[in-house]
Amino acid sequence: MTTFTATARRMVYWLSLIFVILIAVQTLLDALGITVIPRRSWSEGISPKIIQTSGGAIYYEYISLKREDLKIELPEGVQSSFLGVAAVVSPTSTLAKALLRAMTVPEDLFFLGIVWLLRSMVLRAWLNPQGGAITPFIRGNVVRIRWIAVLFGALWVYHLFLPRLIDEVSLYSTLNNFGPVISEEPPWFLTNGTLGVTVLLLILAQVFSRGVRLEKDVEGLV
Repeated sequence: MTTFTATARRMVYWLSLIFVILIAVQTLLDALGITVIPRRSWSEGISPKIIQTSGGAIYYEYISLKREDLKIELPEGVQSSFLGVAAVVSPTSTLAKALLRAMTVPEDLFFLGIVWLLRSMVLRAWLNPQGGAITPFIRGNVVRIRWIAVLFGALWVYHLFLPRLIDEVSLYSTLNNFGPVISEEPPWFLTNGTLGVTVLLLILAQVFSRGVRLEKDVEGLV
């Protein structure tokens, strides 16, 4: 391994380690209910969402609005459509606090796992025993890519349940069942995007597995 390669690897090692530590700290803070960075959890499209800040949590949604409901007079020909409204979430029970944690902690763990696996893939490529050459085609990386696919699959399942979790959080705000809520069906590629990434990663894992076998075959011919 050349001096330049060794230096580059050390830089990647320490910078990525710092990044992992920052995500781990953020995960711990979210688990303890300490919000430093504002966090938003969306349902679907323009449907309800939860906004968590250092000052507390807010439930936000859009409701249908009729022209006669307005106290201001609109110009002739202008029709009202919807109104964004928000209310403070009051987590008065252990269940409410757990629901708010469920808005952030699963995604924290997802990003922590992804960054750790990607970091391991890059660093292991530099430690390839074949003369110190940098190559991603290592047996361990096949396993790591499959784990990344598992994490994306888990994230997809989590997002399927997220709208239900947000509805449960709304029970602890004054906006619960207030007015006709605007609903929007999101495009299929947004709803199932992570599932598509999961499938692509599984295919990529097979490509890497094939690459590992080819490298071993080449070594046997030398």
